Amino acid sequence: MKSSLIKLAQAATLVIAITLTFTACEEKKKQDTPATTASETATVTETQQPSQEAAVAETQEASQEAAARAAAEAKAEAMAAEASCGKGGGGGVKLPECIITKWGVQKFEYDEQNRIVKIVGTYDTNTITYADNLVTVNTRKYVINGKTITEGGDALTIDKDGYIVNERERKYKYKNGNLIQIEYKNNDDTLFDKFDEYDNKKSPFSNSNTPKWLLYRLSLPFSTNNVLKSSDPYEMMPDADRMYNYEYEYDSDGFPIKKTEQWYFEDREEITITLYTYR
Repeated sequence: MKSSLIKLAQAATLVIAITLTFTACEEKKKQDTPATTASETATVTETQQPSQEAAVAETQEASQEAAARAAAEAKAEAMAAEASCGKGGGGGVKLPECIITKWGVQKFEYDEQNRIVKIVGTYDTNTITYADNLVTVNTRKYVINGKTITEGGDALTIDKDGYIVNERERKYKYKNGNLIQIEYKNNDDTLFDKFDEYDNKKSPFSNSNTPKWLLYRLSLPFSTNNVLKSSDPYEMMPDADRMYNYEYEYDSDGFPIKKTEQWYFEDREEITITLYTYR
């Protein structure tokens, strides 16, 4: 009898020990679980925060770009209205009447061969005359001798289509009537302006018989089509290209009526609107 009581007491002690051990484990598990969950929550929050900040920054950047475009376009349209551009008329071949940018307005006049003979700008006027081997722009005289054209002490070489191929130690390359590269020197560095992509639409002066080399000298569009992407060295630094993107709106004949130019380099960028009207 005494032996049985001893065994019962030992069994009860074992049950109590097991119960205490199980309870202690459960309490530890409860204490650990909230800490782990908090850590995981903090990690998720930290991961989401940069993503949210990037989204806000992207939205702000898009808003600023839209505002810059709207301001540039409004200014160009106001200048066009002030200069009485976009009235049409003239009949016959479609030729640019005005080019409007933030720097001013250019209005064009043509001869019976559809060559530019006068450009009235906001700040100056260019009068152009043509002879057999001579083109005069105000007081500048360009003497034409085959594929070589001289003006004062400068000389340039043109190809059979009238595009400049060499000028002032600059070399020009073309493809399908579009300028694709200008190579030149800056001290010991060889630099490149690149024109990587064009549309398949007409450029503004497609119908003009003004020589291509002269359009270039007048800083007017002279390629067959309209450039979409280009680059040049930022502040003449090699391996530091400033990138340009161009967007266009066209009229029913496929001529550009608005060009939006956006250049960017690192954190700098600028948007310029150009409007074209035709006679």
